[in-house]
Amino acid sequence: MYWIKTPHINTIHGFSTRQGGVSPEPFLSLNLGGTEDFSENIAENRKRALGALNIDMSQVSYLNQIHSNSVCQAQVGKQTGDALVTNQKILPLLLAQQIVTPFYFTMRKMELLALHIAVGKVH
Repeated sequence: MYWIKTPHINTIHGFSTRQGGVSPEPFLSLNLGGTEDFSENIAENRKRALGALNIDMSQVSYLNQIHSNSVCQAQVGKQTGDALVTNQKILPLLLAQQIVTPFYFTMRKMELLALHIAVGKVH
């Protein structure tokens, strides 16, 4: 398991790579979400990825993406929408993306963290 980190983001964070999971091709191998892989594979992959950060999935806020303008106040468990916002310092947010662009925002004075998934059309 390998997590990519950057000093330019002022909070605990990581960007996973594809190595270290159990999903077969075409996902090969650390598929953290979606609808075409087996749910057992996704669950095991999330367990491995989050375990590398000493986090359990039962502690995480994550999205069921619906391609909307819906913003959710982050809470533990799955929510339906396309953005998570929290001011809780110890709430892990999971963003699993495939062909979309993630946006990550922090506002230091307000101590706010937001994750947003954006989908655009190519002309």
